[in-house]
Amino acid sequence: MQSRAEICEEMRKRLQERVPGLTRPDFVARHVRPLLGDQAVETGCKVEIVWNEGTPRMTLRYAFDDGIVVYGKVYIDGFGPTSYSLLRRLWQNGFGAGSAQRVPEPLGFCAEENLLLMRAARGRPLAALLLQEPTDKLLPGLRVAAGWLARLHAARLAGLPPEPACNRIKIFELADHLGKAAAGHPADSSALLEHLKRIRTLAPTGRLVLVPTHGQYTPANVFVDGSDVVVIDLDRLSLSDPAKDVAMFLSRAVSLRAKEAGRPEDAERLAREFMDAYGEHAPCPLENLPYYRALFALNAFAKCAKDHEDGDPVRRQAETLHLGRFERCFHGDPAAQIEVPARADWRLSTVDSVAPIVIQYLTPRLPVLQGGVPGRECKATIVQNNGTGRVTIRYELDAATVVFAKRYSDSLGAHSYQVQRAFWESGFGEGSKFRVPEPLAFLPEQNLFLMGESAGAPLGALLGGSGEWRAGVLDAARWLAAFHRSSLRVGDPEPEWDSLKTFRLATRLVKAAAARPSERVLLLDLMHMLKERVAALPEGRPVVQTHGRFHHDHVFLSPQAVTVIDLDRSRPSDPAKDVAEFMRVLRLAAFRAGVDEALTDKMTDAFLTQYLAVVPEAAAGLPHYWLSFLVLSYVGHLGKAGSDGPGAAVTAFHEREIRRVSQMRP
Repeated sequence: MQSRAEICEEMRKRLQERVPGLTRPDFVARHVRPLLGDQAVETGCKVEIVWNEGTPRMTLRYAFDDGIVVYGKVYIDGFGPTSYSLLRRLWQNGFGAGSAQRVPEPLGFCAEENLLLMRAARGRPLAALLLQEPTDKLLPGLRVAAGWLARLHAARLAGLPPEPACNRIKIFELADHLGKAAAGHPADSSALLEHLKRIRTLAPTGRLVLVPTHGQYTPANVFVDGSDVVVIDLDRLSLSDPAKDVAMFLSRAVSLRAKEAGRPEDAERLAREFMDAYGEHAPCPLENLPYYRALFALNAFAKCAKDHEDGDPVRRQAETLHLGRFERCFHGDPAAQIEVPARADWRLSTVDSVAPIVIQYLTPRLPVLQGGVPGRECKATIVQNNGTGRVTIRYELDAATVVFAKRYSDSLGAHSYQVQRAFWESGFGEGSKFRVPEPLAFLPEQNLFLMGESAGAPLGALLGGSGEWRAGVLDAARWLAAFHRSSLRVGDPEPEWDSLKTFRLATRLVKAAAARPSERVLLLDLMHMLKERVAALPEGRPVVQTHGRFHHDHVFLSPQAVTVIDLDRSRPSDPAKDVAEFMRVLRLAAFRAGVDEALTDKMTDAFLTQYLAVVPEAAAGLPHYWLSFLVLSYVGHLGKAGSDGPGAAVTAFHEREIRRVSQMRP
């Protein structure tokens, strides 16, 4: 895999090689000067590079001797014509000549050079004003900047592309900065992870109102000339969350004023002035502003923390400024925002306290024993208690009566019962080939879910057996296809960032970077590659009821039925999520068990062929989800594995899988 640094350097060199041709006098005379119309006169022109920092774009400045300045943006990707078209549409629809709120005047587009030419923005950059001017002289500039942004957010621009969900919440950028900080100072990782855990509680979950957004709205891109304002750098224009633009501007403005200009006392006042001015024209509420303000504050702190250890004066200043703003984004006690993990003694207390409840509930529903005694002895076995806040216990009342009790410390119990009951009553119950466990009862006071036993053996027990394993894999594919074809929808749709497990990725990245600082570049390059892949997820993918944790240990096979357990995480989402999870877990388990890779490949093909024949639309998102889950598993493994022995073999397995899946296409 080519490193991110190598990719950036390659782009920088490609653009640099084009400079001589774009600065020749004959090129300027033929392609630049004629665009000035009546202002075009035969004068000299000096050309300089303004920006070439390893992105797919380079900015040139054409300064004519008569004072006219033209900026040229050179592209090496396909965004040149799109950027020119969007700039023209804005200029012609309220952000052009005659308006006090403008974008740079688009002069033309040179297709053969992929070069966008535009007139220079008049005025002073707001970033310079924040650094140099007293508060009273700053306020008018802040107000017109807020008005420009509110007007953009209220604009109607048909055909504008929506920003990919994972890009919108900027978790990959945050993970990058936190990973660098953890690698630089591993002792900080616990605090960084706590900050990450808290910010997740603010992440957007509901249906968003997407509006035209700038994408890079910072004071450096805002030019103020009295009551006129011109905003540059609109390459990232897209439909997105307006709160992101507002939070980005506030973060940079407050940092410039408080840190660079040394005026922390009026930084928050300036933020309030901007918000008041924006609110006068805002088209919709900024429901996710706390999330984005916390995100940019944590980003800014992590950038500082990677280069300055605890106790450093520079870092202490960053803690006061950025972590202070971070804390203000949470209402009430910050600790209340975080789920409390299960206590160490919860295991025994749960077994002891649940048994009487199970017996009390079931006894009236069971046949009376010989002699008219309604009681039952109860044998209890803990099935699962791995610190998730959920404990599963198997209660055997007699050979024919086995009940599973699942006790929760969160809200998933009621949801899981609702899902299983809905599907049990709609084709996945008794008498059906494809089933969920029979939901017996949910006891809200105890947060306890009682369900029947799933008949048969888990698919995982057949691992490596050619005939039986293949039959079981095909049955699992058929169950999943039937589940995804159901019209039932239970629970709120899962946000795309959550279904791709991006916050878990960020958490594991921080842990791995702290455990293996020398692997920092590899880890960050891997996350960057995943970010690019996830951003390419196609729009309009299907949303179905997904299982949420579909893998072979949850699939039970008997001659009569295929039963799948553990529907706690079942939500409407992309069906590719379940398929990718099943494939990743199955292939890793087979590798650990020493199963021949060729046989595992056959099982993979059999599952996909069977499933996709029924749900072909799931193929669109499959490579993206599969790669995301592989990277999650790989980074988690690196965070705790040694560099030799079995750990090294599993590392090599993950690397092979990542290379293979990264080459997949829908």
